Amino acid sequence: MTDIAEFQKIRVASDRGKNDEALEATHGHFSEGYFRTMSAALIKAPGVVEHVMSLVNASGGGEDRVDGTKEAPLPMSVQAFADVNEAYALLVYWAHAFAGTLELAPPEPAVRAWRNDRGTIIGLPADTGTADTRALVATMATWLENRLEAICATDPADVIEFHDGLRYVFQMDARWPQESKPRYSDMPCPDDGGRIALYPPREFGDDERIACDSCGRHFDPTQYEDLVAIYRAAAKERKTATIAARHLMKKYGIPIAS
Repeated sequence: MTDIAEFQKIRVASDRGKNDEALEATHGHFSEGYFRTMSAALIKAPGVVEHVMSLVNASGGGEDRVDGTKEAPLPMSVQAFADVNEAYALLVYWAHAFAGTLELAPPEPAVRAWRNDRGTIIGLPADTGTADTRALVATMATWLENRLEAICATDPADVIEFHDGLRYVFQMDARWPQESKPRYSDMPCPDDGGRIALYPPREFGDDERIACDSCGRHFDPTQYEDLVAIYRAAAKERKTATIAARHLMKKYGIPIAS
């Protein structure tokens, strides 16, 4: 087992890049931030892998693969195909590793999982559909997430390696972004009158991405709010002026155009 003093240095460096002060271990040997990062990756994994697999299947990229071969064919993107299988293999490996450590029954991977000559799982079964991919990844990820508290109390060296491996999920998510549908502002772009789209934050704590669909101008959130305030004030003035004009026209019998 890793020497605990040395481990404290490794854990703190991983948590916030410093070796000067140890953070409180609230989950086994690990801090809240360390635990939360692993939990977030496991919760995120099924959706991320499902999205990437949808790109592979849409291109027909996985259709010609044969289980047991050492090399994958060239799909729309070699990277996308490799990412899906790498993520699944990673989760299968750690689910079985920690099941052994905790003396628990591991979740069973797909019977037809892609294996190398030594029988080690290196990917999903051939011709796996997008929905099936999510289910298979969720089986492993959920098993690990439900036992994460106990996992954090096992050998720190294993948990650190597991934590570092889960970064792959975030790398996949960044490599294959799932663009959220924007909402649109009532205010037109002050440059060309185009629609201003407000895209949801991709990560917790991020700002909305605000841009004109027509000219591509990007707006800082504070700048956008200031412009909205000016636009609404001007609209209110126009409405007040219109009401006053209609009142005067009615008073003096001037026809009002419909």
